[in-house]
Amino acid sequence: MADPANRYPENVPGKFYVDDQCIDCDLCRETAPANFKRNDDGGHSYVYKQAENPDEEARCNDGRLPGRSHRQRRLRFSSVANALLKTDFSFRL
Repeated sequence: MADPANRYPENVPGKFYVDDQCIDCDLCRETAPANFKRNDDGGHSYVYKQAENPDEEARCNDGRLPGRSHRQRRLRFSSVANALLKTDFSFRL
């Protein structure tokens, strides 16, 4: 859980911020590139522009939940993998 006491100083003031728990996974920058940038020296992301409309807010929310997004990707992959495993690929001559 993000902690406002540990937010990086590069963050602009507002609702969204990145704290010292950032693992630099790039998800927020990929999901909301208009709002997040990378601090190359520190190896972490930060909010350089707060969300200004519902679309940006949704993207910022998606970008700050890497656990959920990574689980969803694994579930989608798992579903495809399971479907392939259940498919009979035997050929009849």
